[in-house]
Amino acid sequence: MLAKRGLDWPDRQKFIAANFKEHIRAGVDPEITSFLDGGIVNNKPFSVVLNMVRERPAYRDVDRRLVFIEPDPERSSPPPGGDVPSFIRTLEGAIFEIPLRAPIYHELARVQQFNETTERMRTVLKAAYPELAGFVTTVTERVPSTEDASRTVELWRETANVLAAKEASYAYQVYARLKTFSIIDTLVGLICDLGEIDQASPVRARLADEILTWANRRGAIQPEGSLSLADGSQVQPWIDFLLHFDVEFRRRRLSFVMRGLNLLYSRLEKASFKEVKPGQIDDLKSRFQAPLGRLRRLQAGDFASVALRTRVVALTSRLSVAAYSKTGTTVTARKDLDREMDDVMAQIHQGLDLANIDRAVDAIVALSMADEMPKVLHHEVLIYYIGFPWDVWTYPISEWRAVEEHREIRVDRISPVDTALLRNGAHAARLKGAEFKHFAGFLSRSRREHDYLWGRLDAAERLIDIVSDAAAMEGALGNIDIRALKRDAFRAILDTEEHHLQDKDLIARMKSEVSKL
Repeated sequence: MLAKRGLDWPDRQKFIAANFKEHIRAGVDPEITSFLDGGIVNNKPFSVVLNMVRERPAYRDVDRRLVFIEPDPERSSPPPGGDVPSFIRTLEGAIFEIPLRAPIYHELARVQQFNETTERMRTVLKAAYPELAGFVTTVTERVPSTEDASRTVELWRETANVLAAKEASYAYQVYARLKTFSIIDTLVGLICDLGEIDQASPVRARLADEILTWANRRGAIQPEGSLSLADGSQVQPWIDFLLHFDVEFRRRRLSFVMRGLNLLYSRLEKASFKEVKPGQIDDLKSRFQAPLGRLRRLQAGDFASVALRTRVVALTSRLSVAAYSKTGTTVTARKDLDREMDDVMAQIHQGLDLANIDRAVDAIVALSMADEMPKVLHHEVLIYYIGFPWDVWTYPISEWRAVEEHREIRVDRISPVDTALLRNGAHAARLKGAEFKHFAGFLSRSRREHDYLWGRLDAAERLIDIVSDAAAMEGALGNIDIRALKRDAFRAILDTEEHHLQDKDLIARMKSEVSKL
């Protein structure tokens, strides 16, 4: 096709190498492979969307919506009674009809569960707010400010961690151990990804054993009994392990700050927050997004250098041989493997560089302490940053770990049966391309033009409905004439498409319908 058009694609091989790694590893040539549109099988990737929600915290106060398109949501009519389907007819239904009409109930139920969890978290946070505020006051009074605001924030943060461990008593042992073993699991998954090891491979089990051995040798596992974060001037080995490798803790802490900032938007009308401007909150959120994005990339292994990947591949290759070997490990081989594990983990620690991220975040918090910033805003930032020992209370609740923002997800559908202004009744809403297992549109341009035009009109009406609903919830809709807004949108669409569609009768009929609104 490119040759016919006299065009060149200089980055073709680079594109193939970057996007078809799985095929190349499997020995399959992407250039002679056929790829089919996923919509042939299933066009409802709700699970992917919901998994990405936690990866997309908002810079500003938002109304989060999951909007999906369902062009033909009608159910098939039941077959006439008395006729026993043939073998071929049964197979046809199993292969073609049932999968196409797979319900999205489970995905919607998952959204509902997410919303319920979010609401519970918001309620609990609201109830715990006075305790958090008191905790932060205790910390800031115990450690006086220094001339270096960033250093002050660092001292407050460290003091808060020590105080939280003391107040949590025996519960801190549970919290710390849960975190440590979670980090070990994360390291196993990270090394598997860097070494291109399948998660179900026996090598993964061997790698998990070796990392646990390394963690025990390093002293990363907490000693039994009550824990203290203030045992002398030397950092305890298990604390040092958390400082070097606990990416998820930093991510949860920043997400907690984001939640607190999000909650401020709804409090700006109160007299105590009259000095705070939405733009100031937006600015702080955008600044926190930089280290938060960095933490997400770290979890994906983007920090790994070529040298580190080479060492990881060498390590996993060695473990691969050991995983299938029936002979034991010699003393010399054991020492060599320990040194190799130490080296790989040291390089991972260096690549993560979490201490530098801590300093960057401390500096952003210190920025909120500047003279030009409202004191009440600075106070709120400290509550959610210095007050993050909240994590000690909530981390053991596994369903709360994955919810990064206190924002429920509302669900809206764009479908012919949900629009009422231009059409009424199920028959009128039927798509012409829905015949022949939804392939009728491929057989006639007029069918395609009909469904394409209605798709634009229906989408315009539903999107106006969605935006209007969001505005109404914020009390910002005012006296806007929604019907007139939709009518103007319909006219704009018809005027545009009149120059492109061949079915002029369709355009004329629709313009006539719009004129009656």
